Amino acid sequence: MKIAQIAGGVLVVSLTAGLAAPTLARPAHGLSVTDAWSRPVPAGLQTGVVYMTIANAAPTADKLIDASTPVAAKMDLHRSTMTRGRMSMAPVLGGLPIPAGGRVEIAPNGYHFMLIGLTQGLNVGAAFPVTLRFANAGVVKVKVKVLAAPPEMAMPGMQ
Repeated sequence: MKIAQIAGGVLVVSLTAGLAAPTLARPAHGLSVTDAWSRPVPAGLQTGVVYMTIANAAPTADKLIDASTPVAAKMDLHRSTMTRGRMSMAPVLGGLPIPAGGRVEIAPNGYHFMLIGLTQGLNVGAAFPVTLRFANAGVVKVKVKVLAAPPEMAMPGMQ
């Protein structure tokens, strides 16, 4: 445990462990963001994607209203859908509801964040910050890991 400093009358304490920090953010109002990841993108290409899971343990719904990252000029939420055997993608306008006691998967072939105007390549093993803005919970900062493949799904009882 490290005591960083007393700033403006607030004691700032951080707990550290020898392992890499998980991609988990627990803001106020019962929200949690897990499994934030991106696919690799070679330097020079302009678009990428970000995926994650947002869960809401609060008794009231919330809404994701904006997202940004310093590695791209824009970060927009899109949704892929299959209609008559054809995959299409469209921006999600007006925000993304996060139901009370529920969760939303931002995953391949569904909701996903498009990184537009990448300022750098995204290399496997790297990480970058993302800022999410919610109507009720406010700002949530998340660390996104660049992975070659999706994270493994947790299976209860399996070691």
